[in-house]
Amino acid sequence: MQAPEGFRYIDIHTHLHPERLSRAIRKWFAERSDWKLEYPTEPELVAAFLRDHFKGFKFHINVQRFFPDDPRVLPVYERLLALDRFLLIHVGSAPWPNAFDGFPRFARVMDMFPRLKVVVAHMGSFETRQFMQLMERCPNLYLDTTMAFAPVRPEHRAIDTRLNRISVTNDDLLRWQDRIVFGSDFPNLPYAYEEEREALWLRDLPLPVYRKIFHDNAAALLGLA
Repeated sequence: MQAPEGFRYIDIHTHLHPERLSRAIRKWFAERSDWKLEYPTEPELVAAFLRDHFKGFKFHINVQRFFPDDPRVLPVYERLLALDRFLLIHVGSAPWPNAFDGFPRFARVMDMFPRLKVVVAHMGSFETRQFMQLMERCPNLYLDTTMAFAPVRPEHRAIDTRLNRISVTNDDLLRWQDRIVFGSDFPNLPYAYEEEREALWLRDLPLPVYRKIFHDNAAALLGLA
């Protein structure tokens, strides 16, 4: 299936950093992966791109190096609940695990705050199945699609993202269609931005499902619905 003309998207997973931090991030990927990151990182250019595409923010357990159930962090979750806001968090063990990420300690957070609005980045890779099981008892837990399906073009298929090595079926997408949101990781992409969307359109799901995943679910989270 192809996107109908005028189809609207919300990208819930992007990055905007000061230039010094962007350079450090690019250096890190250059030293540890074969990713070729070509999108600009200058804050003004990134902001201009995002202004045309998305509003939001993200926490990254692996990079920020704190445990999600650290007692010092619990007041943040309490505040989010009080304000009816949501948290986007990279807490799955992909792509380069360390001691801070992974499923079990995040599950403890959701046991304490089962109604907290949370978007788990990258479909929870590599613990996607466990996050889906957790969604059954946490009504406000979402997964974003970032890098979980792309790349799709032959020239990019050899890229090792370590994030799209998961098995998400169309039945999974249909079952959780109300709690999956589109994300890209822009501008930290080793392939064309459009591949993030193209990979999902190739699944040939019903159009109403695409409207939810690409727009409606995120619009509701962001208060745009």
